[in-house]
Amino acid sequence: MPGGWTKERLSEMLSLGRAEWNLGTLLELFLGLIDRSEDVRLAALDALMDIAKRHPEPLQVSPIRLLAQNISLPTVASGFRSVIFCFLLELDTPEADYEVRQILRAGIRNEDFGDFLDILVETGKLKLLEELKQERLSKAKTKILREVLQELQNKQ
Repeated sequence: MPGGWTKERLSEMLSLGRAEWNLGTLLELFLGLIDRSEDVRLAALDALMDIAKRHPEPLQVSPIRLLAQNISLPTVASGFRSVIFCFLLELDTPEADYEVRQILRAGIRNEDFGDFLDILVETGKLKLLEELKQERLSKAKTKILREVLQELQNKQ
């Protein structure tokens, strides 16, 4: 009879069979596949088969996407959110540019949005600022964008 920890892991693996196919699910399944308990490993394989029936397409994972999707993980105090944003801008690849746009459209903190807009100005990525004018942003983000654009116009 499985112990408490194993029962919990078994339950987690079984519920993954109904999960969406994404990186989080993949990582959870991987942990199940390497678990010490054969019951957990078999449950992970069973869940993987359930997912394969519903989502046979491959999972697209790249370091760039992973960075972009996890830009909010570092604490604000660390300053690392801006480091990641600058890094993606400096890469200057189609994928990195796409992810930068996605970050700016996502539900990031207004303070981060303002910081990221300032970085766009500092790095001369003004085209992205213009593109944002066409986006449906929250009132707060629209105000921040308007202020940055006004400040930029006043400097010229």
